[in-house]
Amino acid sequence: MHVVHSTVNDRVTFPVASAVLMLSLPVAAWRFQTPPPSPLLLNMSQDVTGSTHGGVYVITLNRPNQGNALRMDMYTQIMQHLATARSDKAIRAVAITGAGRFFSTGADVAEAAQSIMGGDVEELIQRLYTGPVALTQAIIDFPKLVVGLVNGPVVGYPAAQLGIYDLVIVNDRASFQVPFLHLGIVPEACSSVTLPAACGHVTATELLVSGKTLNCDEMLKFGLASQKIAAGDDFVAKALTSLNEQLGKCSGASLLEGKKLLLAPKRSVLTAANKQEADALAERFRSGEPARRFAKVFAGLSAKKSKI
Repeated sequence: MHVVHSTVNDRVTFPVASAVLMLSLPVAAWRFQTPPPSPLLLNMSQDVTGSTHGGVYVITLNRPNQGNALRMDMYTQIMQHLATARSDKAIRAVAITGAGRFFSTGADVAEAAQSIMGGDVEELIQRLYTGPVALTQAIIDFPKLVVGLVNGPVVGYPAAQLGIYDLVIVNDRASFQVPFLHLGIVPEACSSVTLPAACGHVTATELLVSGKTLNCDEMLKFGLASQKIAAGDDFVAKALTSLNEQLGKCSGASLLEGKKLLLAPKRSVLTAANKQEADALAERFRSGEPARRFAKVFAGLSAKKSKI
């Protein structure tokens, strides 16, 4: 059993919507860019851990003191864990969750602000190309089940990403928010397609325009989650037990073929959405507006921290 343990001693950051974005490049240029698994990196990673529980490979975002905010290098780490799970014939599904009280609050605020406000725009787009865009495509192309175990609030890119998972299990603390438009950016992780498909065009538009937060029951109501398990700190353990029981009733080959058939009509649609969102996002960044909006967000968060 492959288990990675880590400790995090970083400074505290504050929850904010994802600043992780996409770029304008042909799909053929990036869809096969998932990096090969690196045993050294997987075992040394502090921010993303992997462990095996029965037939499920669990990927944990492991920055609990920072709300599991995503650094740019974490996308590569997640893809490497996916590659490990893909190559293990005993693994039937991958479950993604967060350590502590949050699933993920989106991008790391300090890193995002520095990259967006202080760097070369084209260089930033190129960096994002190997991160969230590639990860989104890696999940679309992943042949085994991908399950979200949403143990708390999820904001921005990680929230949007739930729409390309196969199952989403939530607990009582789970919540969902996609305030992309407030940051001067656009929907990502195929949410321009998956969000209206789940809850309808009008509700999807309201969620994007208002930036409102949905609680766990609303996530179920609007088709953004498949199951709720009323549990606290033992949520992940209970969810994994239930998931392994369900998987144990299925033929392994049938699981693979079943997912393949369910995804067949929409795989090309999702891939196209990933690229279209990237094109729009790249233009948004070139406009300079996201930098101005992130400057205000970062200034506000810095002021809050100075009072603590």
